[in-house]
Amino acid sequence: MRPTRRITLEFELDLLSPMGIGGTGRGADAEVAFVRDGSGRLVVPGTSIAGALRALLPAEDADRLFGTMEQASPLAVSDGMVARQETVVFRRTAIDRVTGAALESALFSFEALPPGSTIRFTATLDAASDDSEQEERLARLVALIEAGHLVLGRGKTTGWGRTAGRVVESRVVDLVGHAGPGELPAATDWTPPAVTTVGSERAKFRIIWHQLQPIMVRNGDSGVFDQMPIVWPTVDGKIRFVIPGSSLKGALRSRAEFIVRTVGLGPDRSASDRKDQIELPLVTHLFGTPARDEDHPPGAGAVRVHDCVSESELSAEEWEGLIHRALAAGEDDAVSGFTENGVQVDVVTHNAIDRWTGGVGDGLLFNSVEAHGVVWNPIELEIDQKRLGPEPGAAMGLLWLVLRDLEAGWVPLGGLVNRGFGQIAVSDIKGEGLATSEDGALAAWRAYAGERA
Repeated sequence: MRPTRRITLEFELDLLSPMGIGGTGRGADAEVAFVRDGSGRLVVPGTSIAGALRALLPAEDADRLFGTMEQASPLAVSDGMVARQETVVFRRTAIDRVTGAALESALFSFEALPPGSTIRFTATLDAASDDSEQEERLARLVALIEAGHLVLGRGKTTGWGRTAGRVVESRVVDLVGHAGPGELPAATDWTPPAVTTVGSERAKFRIIWHQLQPIMVRNGDSGVFDQMPIVWPTVDGKIRFVIPGSSLKGALRSRAEFIVRTVGLGPDRSASDRKDQIELPLVTHLFGTPARDEDHPPGAGAVRVHDCVSESELSAEEWEGLIHRALAAGEDDAVSGFTENGVQVDVVTHNAIDRWTGGVGDGLLFNSVEAHGVVWNPIELEIDQKRLGPEPGAAMGLLWLVLRDLEAGWVPLGGLVNRGFGQIAVSDIKGEGLATSEDGALAAWRAYAGERA
């Protein structure tokens, strides 16, 4: 069908969490630099945006709108232009399941856009005037973007790349019927057709909680302090504490692995290869699996965990003052903390004991910034129920067991948990959109585990 009109939509996306897309080179401060164009500007490739958009639609609609191997795409997506040319560097590591410590040679760094960054891109659809189905597909895609379903870049299942999107401009141009070759066709605004409510295969959990002890998630660039919380700046000159979705997901995955191994499922825990350690039934469907080799590519899990940001806000000036006092202090000087909005920030010095002498170990002194009384927003999980694998009921049953343990206080968050940090209290867990009830999922888990024990 010959296209007779062109619909052009300009989108603006606000990042709600960090977003990283790796380029081809290494950055000055990171092993994986954010992708840039030939002029050195930060951009989000149109192929990355188109791939994320395609994933939002059912297969048939996606093929009609984005094309196939045999048919070109009628929808063209431009590169996304980044308004604020600023990045931050994040560092990640992997955990050895046997020792519980960071895995050797598993530390890596990458460059990412910070939350609050704005991306603009254009989508252009060439369609026939009487092809109402194509316009309906485009309208459903717009509805999904505006509903916050578009997620870009790496780390999608750890809360990265979340967006709030909107159409800022629309144009419709007739490709036939204008006066002559020297005259430009007139453009009008696009009125999207009414579409049915967008359905979702995703279930959601919302966990209401509060901290009993400081959550020690380490900032990779702690600077003058050995242990310092991660904070995000706000637009009004404040800062908020953040627990990355990767940290939360790691805590939940670790508990799921503990449960699966407790009932005798999966490989022996003594496996030296990390990839062997985490190849556990149901766990990989819930939380994903890394690449093993060319024949075994990485696979995303069903569970997506968003970054958890504090409700408590502190003055950025007070926070920077803490760092300045530490820089000015001598080696043996104490650094004073501060209290603001019910949050007490302390600088505490710790040491380790020499097991031979019973005294303080030489060179084992370290300090940490501990925040007491922080009020947190709920922890939010999304479950893509299409990715739960061949035993979806049993997988959901395992997740319910993990959440029950979290509610019982058996799943601490962050680091230094063996020193008493990271203890939390859960007051409520709310689920919506679940294909299987809690009782049904637990029954499926018991049947699955009983058959394989």
